[in-house]
Amino acid sequence: MQESLTKYAFVGVDTHKEDHTACITNCWHQILGTYRVENNPKAFSKFLSEVMNTIPKGSTPVFGLEDTDGLGRPLAQFLLKSKHTVKEINPAKVDRERERSCHPDKSDPQDAFRISKVLVDEFFTLPDARENDSMVAIRDLVNHLDNLIRESTRCKNRLHVLVHQMYPFYKRMFRKTFSKSALGFWRRFPHPSMLAGVGKEELAALLREWSKGRVSHRRAGEILDLVSSSLGAQDQKLSHLELVRCRIIKSLLREFHLLEKEIASAKEKLEELVENAGYKLRTMPGVDFTTEARIISIIEDADRFSSGAKIAKFGGIAPCEKSSGKRRKHKKSNRGERQLNHVIHCIAISQIGVTRCGRPKDSIARAYYLKKLAEGKTKKQAITCLKRRLCDIIYAMMRDRSEYVMPQPKEYSILLTADSAANRSLRKNWKKKVKTPSSQKMVFSTC
Repeated sequence: MQESLTKYAFVGVDTHKEDHTACITNCWHQILGTYRVENNPKAFSKFLSEVMNTIPKGSTPVFGLEDTDGLGRPLAQFLLKSKHTVKEINPAKVDRERERSCHPDKSDPQDAFRISKVLVDEFFTLPDARENDSMVAIRDLVNHLDNLIRESTRCKNRLHVLVHQMYPFYKRMFRKTFSKSALGFWRRFPHPSMLAGVGKEELAALLREWSKGRVSHRRAGEILDLVSSSLGAQDQKLSHLELVRCRIIKSLLREFHLLEKEIASAKEKLEELVENAGYKLRTMPGVDFTTEARIISIIEDADRFSSGAKIAKFGGIAPCEKSSGKRRKHKKSNRGERQLNHVIHCIAISQIGVTRCGRPKDSIARAYYLKKLAEGKTKKQAITCLKRRLCDIIYAMMRDRSEYVMPQPKEYSILLTADSAANRSLRKNWKKKVKTPSSQKMVFSTC
């Protein structure tokens, strides 16, 4: 039986950059006081003393914050260190409370009051705020790495345009447009006219220096022949437009080089933080350290969830029920944590794939996927079933901090041919319920 709420005083805090607004209510939603506190650790002690003086004697204050890992983190950490209960409030719940009102006005005191109402109504189900700095560090570094990669992609796209304007045939010059030898070439010769007087031996020496000896003399000769045959004799005097484009190319190359160094440094630090977290998700097929870091940054602690079904619901993988009376229906969910949904989707796609030799990357996952196809499900539905199964595995691995062990059931035997046409015909026979040859039978485990 749940304890009574009458012994608590509920403090809803609407967090902002400069200051926070707090509204204190009792369990019957009666306002006891409204305060504004500066977002400065020096002012938190005074705010806490004001709260203690406002609430009735014998009452225990509990706090609800919309943002416990961002703008409200300093206050949340201060309250946790002061041994007070702090709950995380989902902003969607506050918006729903506002829409339910007859007068959906918006102001800081009103938002703080709505936060306190959510705190009262869902006190026993709201998640507790945590003091785990390492998880927040992983999340911030993952976001920083994503921003660096996006900037690097923008820089590459701009370089593609400018290099194409100078060398329309640039894709035939190097196998990889952004290899070390190619980047060194664009930096030294942003315009074809700058190759005037450069011989095969000199260019080959430069390419070997930039690529650490991986580019041959033949490649240098092919580049020079390609430039001379495609563009012919070039005017030594560049126009103002060409000079500007050359300058922009060199500037973008410096920026790209700096971004690549920052990305490598961020990945190195992220790998260190993931190792210190103690999880072993990388032992699962289709999961590298960046994928593991994304999962950890979103789920944070498996103890927040009681089962893998809760993680599936949190990620929007579990379907929504749309039932009425005797009619039972489930619909694909468009809610939940979409980043977690995307990460688990990528893992599932990787596991059901096959190598160049035709061997499955994960035999159990691929067998499960083909089994769902044989039951008549579409490809999207089969992948969703596999994602739901992965939620249980991830939850168990994070809860126990254990490694992934490939199951080996006694009756598990699978024949997967490398020929995709044979796989398609096999699935077609299953759907038509045609008996397949004994050489192509698949016996699936019950897991």
